[in-house]
Amino acid sequence: QSSNTDVAYVSSTGTITARAEGVATITATVNDNSGTSATCVVTVVKTSITEIIPSETSLTLTPGQIKTLSFTYEPADADPPTYTLTSSNSNVISIINGRIVAVGTGQALVTVTATGGAMVTIPCSVVEQNEPPVLEKKIPDQTITTGETFTNINLASYFSDDNTSNLRWQIDAGGDNISIMTNSSG
Repeated sequence: QSSNTDVAYVSSTGTITARAEGVATITATVNDNSGTSATCVVTVVKTSITEIIPSETSLTLTPGQIKTLSFTYEPADADPPTYTLTSSNSNVISIINGRIVAVGTGQALVTVTATGGAMVTIPCSVVEQNEPPVLEKKIPDQTITTGETFTNINLASYFSDDNTSNLRWQIDAGGDNISIMTNSSG
């Protein structure tokens, strides 16, 4: 018999089933009219979360980008947790109202901790966005005689790149016997 069947229920065969968090006293009585009995206290606790599963396991962001992740957890029958996010490097990643905010370039780890202590770490990289090069002036048309090789144009002088990255280009004139050339400046 249970002192609180909302917490722990005892079947006619003596099986105890946990129903809700709390405490109940279970009394077992011998069925011989001797009045012999024994009791035990049963404490029912919430199922603890053992694993947090983030919607993304790593992030690559650009400065100013904001990311909100979602999480699932195991075991699924545990009470829904609350999550706390922290950053290993607040100069790279800040946490604002549970959102991941890229504030500067570099690397950081975002640690997600659920109620009960389960944790997961998400590596984050924040990199400058590489804007495409800008065509500064039109590349002049070229006339090449059949059989002639023409390699006398500096394509880098026609483009600019604010990120001062090496420019890489590929030329594909199409058609038969025209080769594809790949080159870079810098």
